[in-house]
Amino acid sequence: MRGMMDSLLPAVVVVLIVVLIVVMLVFFQNQQVRQLQGIYDRLGAMKAGDEPKQDPEALRRERAERIGGLVMLEADLARTGRDPTEDELASVDAARAAVRSTNEALKQADEWMGPPFDLEWVEILERMPEIRKRLLGAETGRPGPALNADS
Repeated sequence: MRGMMDSLLPAVVVVLIVVLIVVMLVFFQNQQVRQLQGIYDRLGAMKAGDEPKQDPEALRRERAERIGGLVMLEADLARTGRDPTEDELASVDAARAAVRSTNEALKQADEWMGPPFDLEWVEILERMPEIRKRLLGAETGRPGPALNADS
């Protein structure tokens, strides 16, 4: 019996060492996989965070189209002396919102050049006295000389 124990003991030790090596390999492999997954997650977050920049020229073109419609309305109001319709007032409000959002996008993209290339809404409105006068008249119910700087 003792002879059998003496031969069995080294076999058990070898099996335990092999099991220990396998457990360590599985542990280290699992640790590497978690680290690699963390790297992939951070790279994915970096890629997802990058929003495509809007082309500043396209933004300026869009703003110019909105302002072009206002210039046509200004000329018509100056020529005819009539008051703007509700639709025309709504288009002025839409143009105001579009100009402000375009300007904000240009500033966010660090593409703001300032006058004479980029004008704030108030600066645009100053160049259209008929719209400014009629818009103030429509808002207050009576004709007025100018809009305040917050409009």
